[in-house]
Amino acid sequence: MKHIKNEDLTLKRKGDLAEHYAIVWLWKQGYEVFRNCGSTGKVDMVAVNPSGEVILIDVKTLNYACGLNGKNKKPRTPCQKDAGIVLLGYNPNTNECRWVRHRDGSNSSRSGKPFKRNRSSSQLQLVI
Repeated sequence: MKHIKNEDLTLKRKGDLAEHYAIVWLWKQGYEVFRNCGSTGKVDMVAVNPSGEVILIDVKTLNYACGLNGKNKKPRTPCQKDAGIVLLGYNPNTNECRWVRHRDGSNSSRSGKPFKRNRSSSQLQLVI
């Protein structure tokens, strides 16, 4: 069994806290939220907004030592960009969240590939 260092546990706990605040923030805005229960991978959660749009989200804790706007230390990976994953920033000082603006403008609609919810069932359909 792998030994977990104290600093790793602290980082994991901070990440878990950020994800929980993100879920509550999304709920307050009317989203349905589904967490990644494997705690690995490129997506932390999948959210569905009130109009049925599916958004793939990676939650990042923002660094406010750089200034008032908060900076994200790690940008999206090329794989995350290709998958249309957007970043949701968490402010550890205020426990508030905000959408991270991507330099390429790919999060203008806060989603990647378009999905539509089939209103007659609970299934989602990828629009190609």
